[in-house]
Amino acid sequence: MRPGTIRTWLGGFATGLLLLASLVRCGGVAHADPSSVSVAYTAIYGEVLCNVLDDGHASFGGLIGISQAITEQGLTDYQAGEVIALSIDEICPRHSGLLDRFIAYYGPSGVAA
Repeated sequence: MRPGTIRTWLGGFATGLLLLASLVRCGGVAHADPSSVSVAYTAIYGEVLCNVLDDGHASFGGLIGISQAITEQGLTDYQAGEVIALSIDEICPRHSGLLDRFIAYYGPSGVAA
């Protein structure tokens, strides 16, 4: 991937994570619920996602790799962000610090944004 493509992809992914994590942690509003596709995907693969993080991939690179795997299965970058945030919030909150750091780094006010 070219640097511009990576930056664009990370921007979409980080924005999805940032928006969803903010909504999930702050209670959100009814119309901001995650898509049914993301919820269904999380129900099926959320535990696997958490196992991947537990097996030594709890890093920014791990989150990016997980997101790429999700988008390769046909979900959008935004939906991948929803799946990751939902999985961490609901199944493995022990990784919420990693998610918070990722959002802080790649979010709108972060260094890499």
